[in-house]
Amino acid sequence: NSDATGPAFLMPSLEEEFFWTGYNYKATDASFGTGSSLTADVNTLNFMVDPKLKFRIGAFRPYIGFGVGATYIDAGNARVNVPGLGTAQLTGSSDDIDFSVQGLAGVEVFVAQNWSLSLDYKYQYILDPTFHGNIEGADVKYHLDGLGGHLFTAGINYYF
Repeated sequence: NSDATGPAFLMPSLEEEFFWTGYNYKATDASFGTGSSLTADVNTLNFMVDPKLKFRIGAFRPYIGFGVGATYIDAGNARVNVPGLGTAQLTGSSDDIDFSVQGLAGVEVFVAQNWSLSLDYKYQYILDPTFHGNIEGADVKYHLDGLGGHLFTAGINYYF
């Protein structure tokens, strides 16, 4: 809460979060050789557990932390372009569940006894999403390498 009379300057916390992200993914030289490209509409559902260290400065609480969790990834409308073969739509499995990690930093400001506003930055990385597909009758296995993202969030929090 926002009571500034307590002795604790450092306030460890453990939080859970569930969130969705959606974006267009594009990679060059992806899984199909030099000069190839892959594009997909990526949607993720994330469940993360975040240990945080908050610094109590009155009603102002900057914090840092990290998170670990699981992410469900759906890579729909995936298309691959391979030099000499052209562009083709990937069909087949377009989803995967993978381990993910994140680093985060932010600030929380108490506006009433149990209410606060928060802003934070997260960098999330999904370790190794792998998909199995089909291009014009040929089975393929592909990875979305470097599937990470910068996330900025804002929140309204209520403490019981």
